[in-house]
Amino acid sequence: MKNTIKLSFRPDISVIADECEKLESVLTETGIEASPALKVRCIAHEILVNVVRHGKLRGETGNITLDIDIQENKIEMLFIDNGAEWMPDNEVIRHPFRYSSEEELYAPSGKGLRLIGAMCRTYRMVRYNGRNHTSVSVELK
Repeated sequence: MKNTIKLSFRPDISVIADECEKLESVLTETGIEASPALKVRCIAHEILVNVVRHGKLRGETGNITLDIDIQENKIEMLFIDNGAEWMPDNEVIRHPFRYSSEEELYAPSGKGLRLIGAMCRTYRMVRYNGRNHTSVSVELK
């Protein structure tokens, strides 16, 4: 199975939840099981919310694109946005997912990225030509 889905999102917090729900429906309609489709929905929601909340403050004006490649054993996602540069510390998205201290557990930020790290196989961010490129891989099996 190889299938590609290309989406574009307005950087508007009010539409993200509905758009992510539609994304999950599209995935299940293509034959993806409920669990990985839900993971993709949750990951997309967290990344899109972060881009809008944090990137838009510094000039995010264009749409956020998402390319999804559905392969035999995984789903590859590539988010591209022109918001503020952000590079999480590797400790935030480490595998396996666990907090190293009580202070980290109750920290006010970084929880979403830790959840993404727990739900995916790989997670990578780079800044290229003034845009953030965030790639995430989710296992299907």
